[in-house]
Amino acid sequence: PAAAGDRSYEDAREYLTRFVGVGEKVADCVLLFSLGYLEAVPLDTWIRSAIADHYPDCDRGSYAETSRAIRERLGGEYAGYAQTYLFYYLRAGGE
Repeated sequence: PAAAGDRSYEDAREYLTRFVGVGEKVADCVLLFSLGYLEAVPLDTWIRSAIADHYPDCDRGSYAETSRAIRERLGGEYAGYAQTYLFYYLRAGGE
């Protein structure tokens, strides 16, 4: 996975998904929490619910396109920070 650190975000995610058992969400988690790609937004159940409820225009069907749209909406290069706060807010009972 360290070899992913020298790539652009999209290339790094594609590289990580080559590993057996690593899908796009897990790759985004590794990129955000381990490799410092602050634009990564893992799309789990909580974030997908937030998209459906608050950002329906960002739901593009596929993981990659929805991820791209919500990244742009949440601040681009720092979208991972925004996603982390949004995740916590929802888990803590926010509406």
